[in-house]
Amino acid sequence: ERTPITAALLDRLPKLKLISQRSVYPHVDVPACTERGVLMCSNMQAGAPSYAAAELTLGLMLAAVRRIPQQMAALQAGRWQLAPGKTLRGRTLGLYGYGRIGKTVAGYAEALGMNVVWWGSDAGRARARAEGASVADSRKAFFAGADLVSLHVRLTPQTRGLITPEDLAAMRPGSVLVNTSRSGLIAPGDLLAAL
Repeated sequence: ERTPITAALLDRLPKLKLISQRSVYPHVDVPACTERGVLMCSNMQAGAPSYAAAELTLGLMLAAVRRIPQQMAALQAGRWQLAPGKTLRGRTLGLYGYGRIGKTVAGYAEALGMNVVWWGSDAGRARARAEGASVADSRKAFFAGADLVSLHVRLTPQTRGLITPEDLAAMRPGSVLVNTSRSGLIAPGDLLAAL
Protein backbone atom coordinates (compact mmCIF):
# COMPACT_ATOMS: atom_id res chain seq x y z
CA GLU A 1 0.00 0.00 0.00
CA ARG A 2 3.01 2.27 0.19
CA THR A 3 3.49 2.45 -3.58
CA PRO A 4 0.51 3.33 -5.75
CA ILE A 5 0.58 1.13 -8.87
CA THR A 6 -0.99 3.43 -11.44
CA ALA A 7 -1.36 3.24 -15.20
CA ALA A 8 1.43 5.82 -15.51
CA LEU A 9 3.80 3.67 -13.43
CA LEU A 10 2.87 0.55 -15.38
CA ASP A 11 3.67 2.38 -18.63
CA ARG A 12 7.20 2.91 -17.29
CA LEU A 13 7.54 -0.84 -16.59
CA PRO A 14 6.89 -2.47 -19.98
CA LYS A 15 8.53 -5.79 -19.03
CA LEU A 16 6.50 -6.21 -15.82
CA LYS A 17 4.49 -9.44 -15.90
CA LEU A 18 3.45 -10.08 -12.29
CA ILE A 19 2.60 -8.19 -9.10
CA SER A 20 2.48 -10.50 -6.12
CA GLN A 21 1.67 -9.35 -2.62
CA ARG A 22 -0.10 -10.26 0.57
CA SER A 23 -3.28 -8.51 1.66
CA VAL A 24 -5.67 -6.07 0.05
CA TYR A 25 -4.68 -3.92 -2.90
CA PRO A 26 -6.55 -0.59 -3.07
CA HIS A 27 -3.29 0.97 -4.27
CA VAL A 28 -3.19 -1.12 -7.46
CA ASP A 29 -5.02 -0.08 -10.63
CA VAL A 30 -6.15 -3.61 -11.49
CA PRO A 31 -7.89 -2.63 -14.78
CA ALA A 32 -4.65 -0.94 -15.92
CA CYS A 33 -2.75 -4.13 -15.03
CA THR A 34 -5.24 -6.21 -17.03
CA GLU A 35 -4.96 -3.89 -20.05
CA ARG A 36 -1.16 -4.28 -20.01
CA GLY A 37 -1.11 -8.04 -19.42
CA VAL A 38 0.22 -7.75 -15.85
CA LEU A 39 -1.05 -10.49 -13.56
CA MET A 40 -2.08 -9.20 -10.11
CA CYS A 41 -1.90 -11.83 -7.34
CA SER A 42 -2.72 -11.49 -3.66
CA ASN A 43 -3.13 -14.21 -1.07
CA MET A 44 -5.69 -12.17 0.81
CA GLN A 45 -8.14 -14.66 2.22
CA ALA A 46 -11.65 -13.53 3.00
CA GLY A 47 -12.07 -13.08 6.72
CA ALA A 48 -8.42 -13.80 7.54
CA PRO A 49 -6.56 -11.14 9.51
CA SER A 50 -2.89 -10.34 9.23
CA TYR A 51 -1.62 -12.36 12.16
CA ALA A 52 1.81 -10.80 11.65
CA ALA A 53 0.41 -7.31 12.30
CA ALA A 54 -1.54 -8.52 15.34
CA GLU A 55 1.52 -10.27 16.78
CA LEU A 56 3.69 -7.21 16.15
CA THR A 57 1.12 -5.11 18.00
CA LEU A 58 1.26 -7.46 20.98
CA GLY A 59 5.07 -7.48 20.86
CA LEU A 60 5.25 -3.68 20.83
CA MET A 61 2.83 -3.45 23.74
CA LEU A 62 4.90 -5.92 25.77
CA ALA A 63 8.16 -4.18 24.85
CA ALA A 64 6.78 -0.81 25.93
CA VAL A 65 5.29 -1.76 29.28
CA ARG A 66 8.00 -4.26 30.25
CA ARG A 67 10.74 -1.88 29.00
CA ILE A 68 12.39 -4.67 27.00
CA PRO A 69 14.60 -2.41 24.81
CA GLN A 70 15.87 -0.55 27.89
CA GLN A 71 16.49 -3.84 29.71
CA MET A 72 18.49 -5.17 26.75
CA ALA A 73 20.55 -1.97 26.50
CA ALA A 74 21.36 -2.12 30.21
CA LEU A 75 22.41 -5.75 29.95
CA GLN A 76 24.59 -5.04 26.92
CA ALA A 77 26.22 -2.16 28.82
CA GLY A 78 27.16 -4.57 31.62
CA ARG A 79 24.47 -3.45 34.05
CA TRP A 80 21.94 -5.74 35.58
CA GLN A 81 18.19 -5.46 35.55
CA LEU A 82 16.43 -2.12 35.60
CA ALA A 83 13.02 -1.71 37.19
CA PRO A 84 10.96 -4.60 35.81
CA GLY A 85 8.29 -2.47 34.19
CA LYS A 86 4.57 -3.07 34.35
CA THR A 87 2.24 -5.90 33.48
CA LEU A 88 -0.52 -5.90 30.89
CA ARG A 89 -2.94 -7.83 33.11
CA GLY A 90 -5.69 -5.56 34.40
CA ARG A 91 -4.80 -2.69 32.08
CA THR A 92 -7.22 -1.21 29.56
CA LEU A 93 -6.42 -1.58 25.87
CA GLY A 94 -8.21 0.84 23.56
CA LEU A 95 -8.52 -0.54 20.05
CA TYR A 96 -9.32 2.02 17.36
CA GLY A 97 -10.84 0.27 14.34
CA TYR A 98 -13.17 -2.71 14.64
CA GLY A 99 -11.72 -4.99 11.97
CA ARG A 100 -9.99 -8.34 11.59
CA ILE A 101 -6.58 -7.32 12.95
CA GLY A 102 -8.06 -5.39 15.87
CA LYS A 103 -10.26 -8.34 16.81
CA THR A 104 -7.23 -10.64 16.76
CA VAL A 105 -5.31 -8.23 19.00
CA ALA A 106 -8.35 -8.12 21.30
CA GLY A 107 -8.23 -11.90 21.63
CA TYR A 108 -4.54 -11.80 22.58
CA ALA A 109 -5.16 -8.97 25.05
CA GLU A 110 -8.09 -10.72 26.71
CA ALA A 111 -5.99 -13.90 27.04
CA LEU A 112 -3.49 -11.78 29.00
CA GLY A 113 -6.23 -10.47 31.30
CA MET A 114 -6.58 -7.01 29.74
CA ASN A 115 -9.81 -5.04 29.49
CA VAL A 116 -10.59 -4.13 25.88
CA VAL A 117 -12.58 -1.08 24.80
CA TRP A 118 -13.28 -0.03 21.21
CA TRP A 119 -13.65 3.11 19.13
CA GLY A 120 -13.83 3.73 15.41
CA SER A 121 -16.25 4.71 12.70
CA ASP A 122 -19.97 4.85 13.37
CA ALA A 123 -20.39 1.57 11.46
CA GLY A 124 -17.51 -0.08 13.32
CA ARG A 125 -18.86 0.96 16.70
CA ALA A 126 -22.30 -0.35 15.73
CA ARG A 127 -20.80 -3.73 14.73
CA ALA A 128 -18.83 -3.86 17.98
CA ARG A 129 -21.92 -3.17 20.07
CA ALA A 130 -23.96 -5.72 18.08
CA GLU A 131 -21.28 -8.35 18.80
CA GLY A 132 -21.28 -7.53 22.52
CA ALA A 133 -17.94 -5.69 22.62
CA SER A 134 -17.32 -2.79 25.00
CA VAL A 135 -17.44 0.57 23.20
CA ALA A 136 -16.34 3.81 24.85
CA ASP A 137 -19.03 6.38 25.62
CA SER A 138 -17.20 9.03 23.58
CA ARG A 139 -14.04 9.55 21.56
CA LYS A 140 -12.51 11.58 24.40
CA ALA A 141 -13.40 8.90 26.95
CA PHE A 142 -11.78 6.29 24.70
CA PHE A 143 -8.42 8.09 24.59
CA ALA A 144 -8.56 9.22 28.23
CA GLY A 145 -9.53 5.83 29.63
CA ALA A 146 -7.00 3.56 27.94
CA ASP A 147 -3.61 2.58 29.32
CA LEU A 148 -2.63 1.56 25.79
CA VAL A 149 -4.22 2.65 22.51
CA SER A 150 -3.63 0.61 19.36
CA LEU A 151 -4.63 1.85 15.90
CA HIS A 152 -6.07 -0.57 13.34
CA VAL A 153 -7.41 1.62 10.53
CA ARG A 154 -6.64 1.61 6.81
CA LEU A 155 -5.00 4.77 5.51
CA THR A 156 -7.32 6.43 3.00
CA PRO A 157 -7.84 10.08 2.11
CA GLN A 158 -10.67 10.09 4.66
CA THR A 159 -8.55 8.65 7.50
CA ARG A 160 -5.40 10.69 6.90
CA GLY A 161 -4.80 12.70 10.09
CA LEU A 162 -7.63 10.78 11.81
CA ILE A 163 -5.91 10.90 15.20
CA THR A 164 -5.91 14.55 16.25
CA PRO A 165 -3.81 16.57 18.70
CA GLU A 166 -6.90 16.63 20.94
CA ASP A 167 -7.00 12.83 20.94
CA LEU A 168 -3.34 12.64 21.91
CA ALA A 169 -3.77 15.32 24.59
CA ALA A 170 -6.61 13.30 26.13
CA MET A 171 -4.32 10.34 26.72
CA ARG A 172 -3.11 10.07 30.29
CA PRO A 173 0.58 10.50 31.16
CA GLY A 174 2.40 7.19 30.87
CA SER A 175 -0.06 5.68 28.42
CA VAL A 176 1.22 3.95 25.29
CA LEU A 177 0.23 4.51 21.66
CA VAL A 178 0.85 1.64 19.22
CA ASN A 179 0.38 2.25 15.51
CA THR A 180 0.95 -0.80 13.32
CA SER A 181 -1.34 0.67 10.68
CA ARG A 182 0.10 3.68 8.83
CA SER A 183 1.89 6.76 10.12
CA GLY A 184 -0.40 9.03 8.07
CA LEU A 185 -3.24 8.36 10.52
CA ILE A 186 -1.50 11.01 12.64
CA ALA A 187 -0.58 14.31 10.99
CA PRO A 188 3.19 14.92 10.73
CA GLY A 189 4.51 16.53 13.90
CA ASP A 190 1.36 15.96 16.00
CA LEU A 191 2.73 12.98 17.93
CA LEU A 192 6.05 14.67 18.64
CA ALA A 193 4.26 17.80 19.82
CA ALA A 194 2.06 15.71 22.12
CA LEU A 195 5.08 14.14 23.77
